[in-house]
Amino acid sequence: MKEIKFTIHQIPTGKKTVHHTKSGIAYHTKEQRFNADSLMTEMMQYRPSATITDPIILDVRVCFPVSASKPAWWREAALEGFIQHTTKPDDDNCRKQIADCLEKLQFIKNDSQIFYGIIQKEYSNKPRWEIKIMMRPNITRKQWQEAHKK
Repeated sequence: MKEIKFTIHQIPTGKKTVHHTKSGIAYHTKEQRFNADSLMTEMMQYRPSATITDPIILDVRVCFPVSASKPAWWREAALEGFIQHTTKPDDDNCRKQIADCLEKLQFIKNDSQIFYGIIQKEYSNKPRWEIKIMMRPNITRKQWQEAHKK
């Protein structure tokens, strides 16, 4: 199974909801576009030479900074993994942020190729996205027949 692994060192954000004008036109806020653009700028260097068309497993580890307003004991407990990141952004919004960027940068043809994955949110002194894309090609008819001859 082929894989691509990389780390993006920036404060993670989730995909925000789409806004609509009074006339019904959908748009993303400037903040959302900025977040996606800065993420894609960093991801560009890891882009494969050809678009991935195989089914993929997408594992994302999202490391958030601990708020400075938290007491010292809370910060220490969070950094050691005793307090989990259960606030926004939701794990599915983090996944969607990455999946949409992968699609826009043509890492993958469509985010529907993602058939499995794990999103892990945690606290860290080093905010970052750790991304692992594992390609798992579908079996061909010939391979299937070969495997079942025995």
